[in-house]
Amino acid sequence: MTTGLSMIDDLNNLAVGSYKAKKYDDASDYFENSFSLSSMLNQGRKDTVSLFNASLSAQKAKNYSKVVKINQRMVDEEDGQRRNLPVLI
Repeated sequence: MTTGLSMIDDLNNLAVGSYKAKKYDDASDYFENSFSLSSMLNQGRKDTVSLFNASLSAQKAKNYSKVVKINQRMVDEEDGQRRNLPVLI
């Protein structure tokens, strides 16, 4: 049986594999899905590193509208973790 945490690990592994294969748009989607699933399963704790990686992957894919959307999502997340904001400015 697959647990929620192993599903998050699977999404992260797919994301990293896609990134290494230079399938950056796919990697961005996997990182973003990992963030969403992690937020649901971890009682609201946010894995902003996954969003940062999603943004970076979208940038490498030259999908700039997606970069803006993901970066705005990072800013909008209200969890008190503002450590990524300086990178976005």
